[in-house]
Amino acid sequence: MKYFLKSMALLILLIGRSKFTSAQNISSHTTAVEANPNKTSRYIGTIELGYLYGKTSGLSFNNIYINHSTPTVQFFNGYRLNPRLALGATIAFDFYQEVLITPIALGIKGAVLDKRVSPYYSLDVGYGATILNSTSNGRKQEGGFMFNPTLGFRVNTGNMSAFTFGVGFKSQRAQIEYNNWGTRTNQNILFKRLSLRTGFMF
Repeated sequence: MKYFLKSMALLILLIGRSKFTSAQNISSHTTAVEANPNKTSRYIGTIELGYLYGKTSGLSFNNIYINHSTPTVQFFNGYRLNPRLALGATIAFDFYQEVLITPIALGIKGAVLDKRVSPYYSLDVGYGATILNSTSNGRKQEGGFMFNPTLGFRVNTGNMSAFTFGVGFKSQRAQIEYNNWGTRTNQNILFKRLSLRTGFMF
């Protein structure tokens, strides 16, 4: 519950900042848009909700793989280089059963076709942080490398907005250190998950 409350507080701050920035951008560009109504915004933002399903290794000494299904929330803010390619930054909240990981990554997104319904792709590469985790009872967590390619389709709704549906693969490394009967024990964990997400692009 602590992890959830911290995540929601950070989410509220992010949304508030995004709305304030959007309001400033709308105010400063009103004259330009009126002069050229066909001009499109270069900014792109995406909010995605979904689940991560798959295997986790390193949770036991014999390295057994264990299946889990956990929720995920992801935000992307970027710049459209052209109608089919955008470059930006991604932050997510992945609620793994063992640890809450906050990946911070560079990402690319793009649509294949310039039509209302089009296949789309994305790729995020970065580091999964554990800054929102508690260190109580001598338990410590550290994040690691994250890699997440995704394929799906996009449905335009007008006014530079769209719904997205994607299926991807997420690989995330982490390390958990804890006190095991007076002995410090380290577990190197590798999360291998199928990611299923639906989102809104604006």
